[in-house]
Amino acid sequence: MEKLTDLVRRYLSASTREERVALGQELAHSIRPPIYAFLMWNCGQPELAEDLSQDTLIVVFQRLEQWRGDSDKIFIGWCRGIARYKLCDHFRRHQETEDIASVSESELWKIVEASTKNTPLSAGERPDYEYAVSLILKARSPCNKILQMYYIEETSYEDIAAFLGISYNAARMQIKRCLREVIEDIGPP
Repeated sequence: MEKLTDLVRRYLSASTREERVALGQELAHSIRPPIYAFLMWNCGQPELAEDLSQDTLIVVFQRLEQWRGDSDKIFIGWCRGIARYKLCDHFRRHQETEDIASVSESELWKIVEASTKNTPLSAGERPDYEYAVSLILKARSPCNKILQMYYIEETSYEDIAAFLGISYNAARMQIKRCLREVIEDIGPP
């Protein structure tokens, strides 16, 4: 499978409309699963996740020329950042307060697999993800969501703070408290 960064470069340098449309469809097909998985996990509503995925893809393509990364992981993180802001905007506009639902282990691994679709987990990374998944599954709400955002989705402190409506330092401390709480409950690895 072609690297996403190469596909983005080919899309941006396409000389004909037909070539750009074909490459755009291929790019959208490649990035839609991790975006949808991220949104589905965060909102738990398939219709809303689908709508926000479409909105996210539109913004991704509108801003694609501004992207200056060099790896697929960074590109997917950039796309997730756009999805995160779309989700926050939706909840701000609709004044919805959703409880953070716990997910099953299989659903969590689907999120991990979707987020690593273009760059599969190495043998060295897999135990780290297994430990992170076990922590998330044993954490109580809202810690399960916060730990999932930080360790599985690799969301920055700034973005977690924006999502939760708290300060940067409060987000950092919340992650530490949640991790400490879960480790106290289940013990270190």
